[in-house]
Amino acid sequence: MWIIYNAAEVAAGQTLTGKVTHAAPGDTVTIILGGPTYTATVQDDLTWSLPLSEGQLTALGNGDLTLSASVTNAHGNTGSSSLDFTIDAQLPGLRIDTVAGDDVINIIEHGQNLIVSGSSTDLVAGSTVTVTINGSNYFATVLADGTWKAAIPAADVSQWAEGALDIKASAQDTSGNPVTIGTVVDVDLAPVAITISSVTDDNVLNAAEKGQDLLLSGTTSNVEAGQTVTITFAGKTWTTTVDANGDWTYTVPAADLSGLKDGDASVQVNVTNANGNAASSAQEFSVDTTAPTVSINTISNDNMLNAAEAGQDLTLSGSTTAEAGQTV
Repeated sequence: MWIIYNAAEVAAGQTLTGKVTHAAPGDTVTIILGGPTYTATVQDDLTWSLPLSEGQLTALGNGDLTLSASVTNAHGNTGSSSLDFTIDAQLPGLRIDTVAGDDVINIIEHGQNLIVSGSSTDLVAGSTVTVTINGSNYFATVLADGTWKAAIPAADVSQWAEGALDIKASAQDTSGNPVTIGTVVDVDLAPVAITISSVTDDNVLNAAEKGQDLLLSGTTSNVEAGQTVTITFAGKTWTTTVDANGDWTYTVPAADLSGLKDGDASVQVNVTNANGNAASSAQEFSVDTTAPTVSINTISNDNMLNAAEAGQDLTLSGSTTAEAGQTV
């Protein structure tokens, strides 16, 4: 079935709907439409819906589009579907592609050069598209296939403030009429952090603790639930996920601790939030599985306690490889 949205339908806004099978209420449906990616939640009746405003539809511009939807169930199985439709609403023949892959400028991208690209219809090849961001203009040339690209230098990108950022593209169509289209992206500079709790109560893994499963844990900030934490420990790598409180845990089996040698060691973790901002951390600890030695010096010089010595205070002494302050 091919759907056509006219000018009145675009102006009224539209709600995209669908239904899933072999998924569950609460699962996330990912929708890709004309470049931007949206999400919707599966309801109790296994339906999902995504309202689109006039502004979001207008930003798609005239022409044929494909809507793609996918959902992954709790067992990791993914299903997808697509629908073709057309917008015929006398909208500008100009489109802006998804910016930075997800319409989010993260901390890393905030310090890099950026390409803003798009497509067009009814624009003459060789004509100019003016991209306006944060009060500055950047210029692109329309190619024979209608596509265009404008380069934004890192020095300008780094000046964009956190929050919503308007991007506009303007040109003239073949009749000399001005056409303008806009989109909004998110600049996310929130610092992401991850911590690791002490490996053991004293951050020393002794022989008894090395023979048991070991619980690693920590916290995160500005990281969404479900994001992956990668753990490097004892020469191996594991993954776990962030919970709703921003915490993470992972139990290392005792069998995987056997390769740890006595001495200094470390555990490293890293995480990336949904917008691509990453953080890492490390925890130093020690492995000490060697039992201390203890010796007793000769008593009364000859190990013989005579009558006189038996009537006096007696000093017992010795040596040990244990640390100073430990109790004998």
